[in-house]
Amino acid sequence: MKIKCSLHSRCIDKQDPQKVAKGWLSDWKTPEEIAAHIQRGYGWTATHFRDGHRKQANAQGSNCVVFDFDGDCSLEQFWTTKVAQDWCVMTYTSASHTPEIHRFRALFPIEGMPMTTVWEHRCTYDWLALQLATQLGIDDFEDNCGRKPERLWYGNRNSEVIHNADACVPIAVAATIPIPDEPQFAARGMDGVTDIDIKRAIFVLENFLRPTEEGEYNSFYLPITAACASIGDQMVDAWRHWVSKGHHGNKPANMDPQLKWGGLTCGGPATIFKHAKMQDTRWSSFLPENLSFNPGSGQSMDLDAILAQSMRTAPISMFRRT
Repeated sequence: MKIKCSLHSRCIDKQDPQKVAKGWLSDWKTPEEIAAHIQRGYGWTATHFRDGHRKQANAQGSNCVVFDFDGDCSLEQFWTTKVAQDWCVMTYTSASHTPEIHRFRALFPIEGMPMTTVWEHRCTYDWLALQLATQLGIDDFEDNCGRKPERLWYGNRNSEVIHNADACVPIAVAATIPIPDEPQFAARGMDGVTDIDIKRAIFVLENFLRPTEEGEYNSFYLPITAACASIGDQMVDAWRHWVSKGHHGNKPANMDPQLKWGGLTCGGPATIFKHAKMQDTRWSSFLPENLSFNPGSGQSMDLDAILAQSMRTAPISMFRRT
């Protein structure tokens, strides 16, 4: 089957993605044709774009999910899984691949079920990620950038390509992948939140919340990142400070709001407070006096109301193991 993709003949090797934000040509290519494009050093994406401008709002559906393996396992381990053998049509190594740390991409075409929205793509990615992680015996992937259909995949003129002819997620399986209704964040998780609640969130990030550890991308890093994105620019410095202290701060891209905040609009201070409470039920007692909770004062939401609201917020990834 052919894969819905966009190609760029001026995106050669790794370069500033902003320099090639426009000029993407929509096409349908076989895995072999995509591999040839990659081995010429050219970049590609697994979606089409309106007006050839690569951004999420312009994405026009997809029929392939791409995984980015960043040392999670070896190529050999990946190809021992039944998920890969049955459904992955191709892998290719990225420019940073080494014999010690395997870095590669894996393509999973979806038969007969074009993913018409970004949300459907994300849900399909999450479901596939769970199947893969289970068979590989890992908790999570180091990088889940494949959740974004507009993700730019760089070429590699020295890429090692492995083909698995005609493999895809069959229509009978694709039809069973759960795609719940997309959550609507009319108030972006910010109902009743005031300036003092935001100051509390900043304080908790800078002074209380523990750093992330390996394997906590979806369960910890992403919910806190989404919460900060929903609040806005005033959280950037505190968010960067928090990320820098943990495992995910080892990768510069994880501290770039332009790369990581796009499309994340749920949670607000409620999510940050929820994770603080999970860390220590006495968390609010660590707040300075000028930020302490004073229910009924009209200065902020009641603490119980904030935490109750956080439990109503849709999770970032609905198919992760608990």
